[in-house]
Amino acid sequence: MDRIKILIIDDDVNIRKTLKKLLLVSGYDVCEAQNGKVGLDLFRENNVDLVITDMLMPEKSGAEVIMELKTEYPDVKIIAMSGYGDELPDEFMDLPEGLNADSILPKPFRLHELQSTIKNTLLTYEEV
Repeated sequence: MDRIKILIIDDDVNIRKTLKKLLLVSGYDVCEAQNGKVGLDLFRENNVDLVITDMLMPEKSGAEVIMELKTEYPDVKIIAMSGYGDELPDEFMDLPEGLNADSILPKPFRLHELQSTIKNTLLTYEEV
């Protein structure tokens, strides 16, 4: 079975590098992008199984990334990272069709929370 490939999109280089290191050790293939625009390009160029995106970024916000990906690739699995806890601000919920992420991962989070969220988000993917 091929390894699951995860795309991390976050403008904070420390978060990106830390997540990449944790995910590589956990057995995933990982690519990373510093903003939503680069993230969308990388997604389209790679065979990505899961996207983990920050919500507030330059170029394109996480909400814009999620909306574009879900429009073009409805089955893509997406985890939205948010410093807002479990509730995203109203500005994201008022978007057309709402925010269509499969999971929300509140920042800061622990390694076991990240692993659990990835596993739960990919559950339907792995059953297919």
